[in-house]
Parts: sequence; C-alpha cells; structure tokens
Amino acid sequence: MHGEKRKDLSYNLWGDPELGHYEKNKVTFYMNPIYGEGRSISFDSDLCIYPTLTEYTLDYKLIKDRICFYKENSIFLGKVLKGKFALKGKDSNGMIFKEGDIFCFSGNFVLNEKYHFNDKQNVSMIGVFGYHKEILDAFDKRNWSTSSVKSFLENPDLEKGIVLDKTYELSRIIDDLYISMNNDDCFTSFLKSLELFYYFSQTMKKKEHKKIKTYKQEQVDTVIEIKNYLDNNLDCYYSMPKLASMFNISLSRMQSIFVDYYNLSPYKYHLNKRLEKSKELIMNTDIKIIEIAKMVGFTSYDNFFKAYRNRYGCNPSKDRMR
Repeated sequence: MHGEKRKDLSYNLWGDPELGHYEKNKVTFYMNPIYGEGRSISFDSDLCIYPTLTEYTLDYKLIKDRICFYKENSIFLGKVLKGKFALKGKDSNGMIFKEGDIFCFSGNFVLNEKYHFNDKQNVSMIGVFGYHKEILDAFDKRNWSTSSVKSFLENPDLEKGIVLDKTYELSRIIDDLYISMNNDDCFTSFLKSLELFYYFSQTMKKKEHKKIKTYKQEQVDTVIEIKNYLDNNLDCYYSMPKLASMFNISLSRMQSIFVDYYNLSPYKYHLNKRLEKSKELIMNTDIKIIEIAKMVGFTSYDNFFKAYRNRYGCNPSKDRMR
C-alpha cells in the first residue's frame, strides 16, 4: 500500500510504472529514457514521511510542464548536492535552488523548462518530504512537542521557498541522513528526517532564514532572450542600460535575474563569451590578433590585451605560439 502511495507522487516524474520497483519500504524509480537518465531512491514509512536521494539528468525541453513534484499539504526539506533546479509555484513565480542550498518549501510546485537554460541539467539532491498531519502524528507518537513544528508547517513563507543559513548542527543532521540513505538504513533515515523537521521548526521560530527570490515568468523569459542575444552577438560591446532598454526591462531587474541564474552579471557574461571566442580564433586561425580584437567588439587593443590577460593569465601572443 505504502509503495503505491509513493508511486502516485512520483508517477509523472518517471513517466512509466515499469521503470520503478518497491521492495519492503524502499522505492527505486528509474527515469523514463525519453526525459533523461538517473534514479531516485526513497524510504517510505507508514507515516508518509519520505527520505529521498536523487541523481538524475533531465532534458527540460522534453519535460516542459509535465512534472508535478508535490501536492497540497506536503512539505519538502532538502539540500542540493550538485547542480541547480527551479520550480514554478501556484502564483506563476519561479524559485531557483543552487548547489549547497539547504531549503524548504510547501504546496504545489511544478518543474518548468523555462526556468532552465541548458538542454540538460544535472541535479543531485537529498531531502525529506511528507504530509502535515502525518508529520505531526509522528511527533505525537514519540511524545515530542509539536507546537513549533505545527507553527512551522503552517508558515505561509514556505509556499514561497526559504533557504536556511548553514550551521554545524544542520550540516551534521543532513550528513547523517545522507549516510543512512546510502546504507539503506531506513530507521535511522526516518529519525533523521524527524530531526530535520524539528531543526527547521526551531530555526524558523528564530527567523534565521531568507526568502527565495521569485520573478515573474515574463521577466525570466526576457532574460533568456537577452542571454541568447548576447551569445549570438559577440562582435560588439553593449552598455547594460542600452541592453535593458532594448528588451524593455529595468536595468536593476535584468541584472538581478541574470546574476541569480547565471552567477555572472550580463556584462561579465558577455565579456567572457567574447574572450572565449577570441581565444578560439587566436589558437585556431592565422588572423592577426589586432583584427581578432576588433572581431570580438574591442575598439582598443590595449583594452583587449588587459581583458585577455586578466581572463587567461597570459598575453594573447603566447596563446598564438602554443
């Protein structure tokens, strides 16, 4: 019964019931090859609290809006071990979680390819999720206080996503959870899951957290257009105010979204792409370096020389000799 319940939650993600199997209280799902590759391992309990460990590569262009991760009255606590992923909530705002983030959210969330910027994305994640009532029942059965946990589960901030500051205690709980998952130790995983819920509830009470930034879908789409435009126009320099004006978005919002998703400002991103192109031309063609500088949007050779040296740690002429 409980394996079936877990399967219902993941069915859309893996796309084919034949790709998953249930043994005792351990559920393993293998992704439908149409959408990528990888697997998810979950331990389910009779209390509907699921420690999970995932490793997968998703092709977001194929997935689009077909994946629903979590339903109403469920909550997720997790840590991104590798990569980054994004979710779209009920209000059409998007949240992005980066490598190393320890986070929580609740409610209905959908993976959306428009919040990703590569055809394929590698994500590894460890976490715990379950339903509010069952989580409270688990604490009650052990005569543990539920007041702060109940307050935590009902916190409206969770629907917008929260990232917690890392502490030694929080890292220890997650490390223990990861080890118990890898060792197929279901009982320890379950206890560590409850400990994680309790830690989050105490931390939320102390307001030691920050809300995830969210953006309107049309603003995200605009930044995607800007990124693609920069990729396709490496032969000139664009001032950032002019670029924002070209795409009818405020400069501050463009900068903020771009940095959040690409970890670089649009200026730095475009500069790096132009320098990468120049390096490729220097090493693979006989075109004069001063001409290459012009081809990637530099009007001054001195500026090109300095930018190249700062980026690659050597003069352009040294790369030409290699």
